[in-house]
Amino acid sequence: MPPPGIRFPRRARRVGVAAPSTPRAHRAPLGRLRAIGRDTDIDPAVASDGVDEYLSMMLPRRIIRDGGALPLSSLHVHCTDTSGEWLVWSAGNELQLRREHAKGDAALRGTAQALLLSLWGRRHRSPAIDIVGDPVAAEAWLALGG
Repeated sequence: MPPPGIRFPRRARRVGVAAPSTPRAHRAPLGRLRAIGRDTDIDPAVASDGVDEYLSMMLPRRIIRDGGALPLSSLHVHCTDTSGEWLVWSAGNELQLRREHAKGDAALRGTAQALLLSLWGRRHRSPAIDIVGDPVAAEAWLALGG
């Protein structure tokens, strides 16, 4: 059960805290990256699903596990090579998420793979990611890592 004031998104509550930290489809490419120290090609659809998994499940768990606060800004995340758009923001340190095209304080636009690796903190922010809007807000979300 999460501490008072922090709630998991509905999907995270369904699977519970004991669910694997990274789904198998995402674990293999991230593991290869760690083992060989360079990017491997991740199918855009798999990477987009990984971005969704990170935003909807992993990020709330990380905040609960490590403590800390979510940024007060909103972030729009947009995959340029496959479908996938999200708007995330915090309300009382509770992560809010909508899977839609919407304007945030900042936006990250890039390939699904570049977004996945950057959000997880596996690489320094990829130059393939465009930041639109407030760069401080974007960097605050990217600094959360996984």
